[in-house]
Amino acid sequence: MLNFTNYIFFYKRELKKIGIKKIKRFLLVGIVNAISGYTLIILLYSLLNFHFYLANFIGYLFGLIISFILNRKFVFKAKGKIKGQFLKFLFSFFLSYFLNIFAFYICSEFINLNYYLALLIASFFYSVSFFILCNFFTFKKKFRNTF
Repeated sequence: MLNFTNYIFFYKRELKKIGIKKIKRFLLVGIVNAISGYTLIILLYSLLNFHFYLANFIGYLFGLIISFILNRKFVFKAKGKIKGQFLKFLFSFFLSYFLNIFAFYICSEFINLNYYLALLIASFFYSVSFFILCNFFTFKKKFRNTF
């Protein structure tokens, strides 16, 4: 049986395997992504008079591309075929996004939390699931048996 103390030690070991620096870089990329995407949306909508939905779509698309590039090079230092990784990245994004929506729905509609708190909790689920998917699926390092 796994008691609480064993769980804490297991959690610390797993975090060390993944790397605290990698997690920090992932969070930094998320901040850069959010700022750049929202800035572009505001510029397109306010200064260039784009329709709000078009500005929003372009801003999110830009953010997604920036996120892929920075995560691939800066966070996960991935090599390999970009096209395959980008498709996996999109899959990981949408899966995490739907988990985010599901968590928000459960928190706001069933648990009756304040929408802002529900959004914060849902964002946590999005970030954790997206990191896990990127680390173990999208940008998974392939190891060759050298024996």
